[in-house]
Amino acid sequence: MPKFFAEGPGADGFLYIAGGEANHVRNVLRLKPGDKINVNVSGEDFICEIDAFTERGVRLVRSENPDARGQSGEPRVKVTLFAALLKGDKTELAVQKCVELGVHEIRPIITERVIARAEPGNYGNKTERYNKVSLAAAKQCGRGAVPKVYSPVSLSEAVKFSENTDVRFCAHEKERERKIKDIIKINPDSAAVFIGPEGGFTDSEVSFMAGRGILAAGLGNRVLRAETAAIAALIIFLYETEGN
Repeated sequence: MPKFFAEGPGADGFLYIAGGEANHVRNVLRLKPGDKINVNVSGEDFICEIDAFTERGVRLVRSENPDARGQSGEPRVKVTLFAALLKGDKTELAVQKCVELGVHEIRPIITERVIARAEPGNYGNKTERYNKVSLAAAKQCGRGAVPKVYSPVSLSEAVKFSENTDVRFCAHEKERERKIKDIIKINPDSAAVFIGPEGGFTDSEVSFMAGRGILAAGLGNRVLRAETAAIAALIIFLYETEGN
């Protein structure tokens, strides 16, 4: 059953699917009034019936079927991924896969070795594109929320953003002793994961983060591509926190 994220309820008591998603319902899937779809509203899933197509969007009637609720697919720990900008479509790949895995939000960062620089004139379009990728991935894998992808910030700004999280670490290929499981506290509610660009973090960046409580952790005995490192770090962290 197709899944969508809805607004509402509005003043009229109905839920609505708006914008491009409404077009997808009506003109791509060619659904009609009376058809039922899986809809997430504020983190909860419901089976909804299409009531009508209006100027506002697809108008829905929400079911109170208890079997349709509580299946949001959201991890207990909210993980913010601070990932360095990557060249080509590698950032898009990392966004897609990390959303599928359960990341809470993604904040791209600019580090010393970043090749793909954020240009003020066009990066807004890239951020919009990444958020569309996030929406599609969230729908595909049954997420209960759509992770937001923010505009790029510097490493120092990212470190400030992460100050209130329970667990913070950066993936670093030179770290051979400390693993992610060694950093995890008992029952954390939030985490910040830092991933470097092609070439990784510099030693000075690792020292800078360590001085602010962000410890380096190894991901194994092989050097991973940056986009792979983001995926691997998220898998390991969520396994350690969800499997206990």
